[in-house]
Amino acid sequence: MGAMVGVATLSGWLLGARWIVELLLAPRGGRWADRWGRGTTIAGGALLQASMLVVLAFATRAEVIFAAACALFAGAVVFSVSLDAAAADLAAQSVPARVLSRYATAQDVGAALGPSIGYVLSDAVGLPVTYAALAAVLIVIARVFSWESRLQPESDGPN
Repeated sequence: MGAMVGVATLSGWLLGARWIVELLLAPRGGRWADRWGRGTTIAGGALLQASMLVVLAFATRAEVIFAAACALFAGAVVFSVSLDAAAADLAAQSVPARVLSRYATAQDVGAALGPSIGYVLSDAVGLPVTYAALAAVLIVIARVFSWESRLQPESDGPN
């Protein structure tokens, strides 16, 4: 006979896993962005997130969902750290206050509107289609940054 676990407990486990992944992977993600270039690591993080969203769209077993969520978190950490580094690079070439305030505003707007858009979409078309649509957006982002990284000179950052 299996034990019952509440939604709040599951949510807590996933949130704790996310914090652990962020703590362990953020410095390494920054190092990768310095070594391989911002575009490459942004694209890699986006592709990892996209693939895990497809897994999550169809997963039914708890251990698969947990593992895919942890991998999704890993992709998000690398993506986020690399975007932060790219924004800092752009700020250094321009008016820092303007670039960084626009970047912060874009993040805030995304954080404010993203969940509402997700709820509306999942209500209208279902969670699997919503996850697939977000995966498609992430694949486009990965393609753009992958293409963009080919135009940039090799990084001479720390290894």
